[in-house]
Amino acid sequence: MDLDISTLMLLFPSVSLFFIFCSNCFLYLAALVRKFHGDWLQDQRQRVQEQISNLRTRLILIRWMQLLGPVSLMRKAPFSLW
Repeated sequence: MDLDISTLMLLFPSVSLFFIFCSNCFLYLAALVRKFHGDWLQDQRQRVQEQISNLRTRLILIRWMQLLGPVSLMRKAPFSLW
């Protein structure tokens, strides 16, 4: 599939918007992990530990999305070296 220059001009701003979205999600989840960690230090409940583990997994997935999202756009560009 070949993309012309007008399609690329529309896709270029999407990369920065994608990074902003992922960064906002990442920062929000990181704040939640800090909050739950403070709660866990006070109560030592297993439920809070499970929430922290779940949020940590989500943070890892967001990191992979930040890496693979722009890579997938670059793979479709006509000037791509891949």
